Amino acid sequence: MDLSEDCSFIEKAWTEQTGGGVMVDYLRLKNGELIGITEECIVNYGKVESTWEADENFCYTDKNIIDLL
Repeated sequence: MDLSEDCSFIEKAWTEQTGGGVMVDYLRLKNGELIGITEECIVNYGKVESTWEADENFCYTDKNIIDLL
């Protein structure tokens, strides 16, 4: 869903199944950062071009993950 006209900071929002039944809502921000949201956490992937690039090259640290449990 293109939100570039309606939102100040969000450019696009979509949902993907990442495997194992895990659904992730993604937000592409207008500054180029990618945010992933699940029922367990919120992840800031930084400025990556695609969710596949995020999965392959992402280093999980306490600085970019908010645990929701």
